Amino acid sequence: MRFFCFTLIAVGLSGCHLSSEEIDPYESYNRQVFEFNEQADRYVLAPVVSLYQTVIPSPLRIGIGNFYSNIAELSYGINFLFQKDYESAYHSSLRLLVNSTFGVGGVFDMAHDLGLPKKKNDFGKTLYFWGVEQSPYMVSPFWGPSTIRDMVGMTVDRIFLNPMNYYGSQDFRLELLMLNAVETRSSLSDYIDQVNQTSFIQDRYLFIRDSYLQYRNNSLKDGEHNWDDFYNQDWQEETEDFVAK
Repeated sequence: MRFFCFTLIAVGLSGCHLSSEEIDPYESYNRQVFEFNEQADRYVLAPVVSLYQTVIPSPLRIGIGNFYSNIAELSYGINFLFQKDYESAYHSSLRLLVNSTFGVGGVFDMAHDLGLPKKKNDFGKTLYFWGVEQSPYMVSPFWGPSTIRDMVGMTVDRIFLNPMNYYGSQDFRLELLMLNAVETRSSLSDYIDQVNQTSFIQDRYLFIRDSYLQYRNNSLKDGEHNWDDFYNQDWQEETEDFVAK
């Protein structure tokens, strides 16, 4: 709880404009966490995911992923309300109702077949909507690239807005969390394999950081952001100089 309060304060202080040096002010620490995550993924999570994909057939894995996506619809809908997007809040609520009833608790995405595609949302985007437009980059242990704002958002989504945290024993909730982590990593396997096989990447940390920041900024703008304006000129020149070397 003390960490959560600290990060809330940090988010509040991060609302001001960030220079190029302040986009990643904790790079030394972030690189250490990044290396830890790389080793943890290589020697722990990747083997578990490989076993998971071997033992669990693809249709069942899809069903597990749908189940967790259905749980997240509650968080999506509440965040849409916070962002005053009432139409999308109704959309997420309807998806939750349809999939929970006709989709066997969300195992089957019946709502998509009925013309109700999934609309993702999160509390990090809510903070962005209410004025926290920029926030320092931060690598989260196990969960990977993020920002201070989005780490707070993830805490709110996964703890306070996740209905499974109010159901069952602590051991049961921990098992659900671990299964969710394995399924999430499994769904990203193709992307991670492509990154690992890309020979031109000289610095994986910078590549993943910049890719994440551009992807996240684009999603915050609902896909309407001009990517050329994402970095200021100094940041672009710094990145181009590194690639040239």
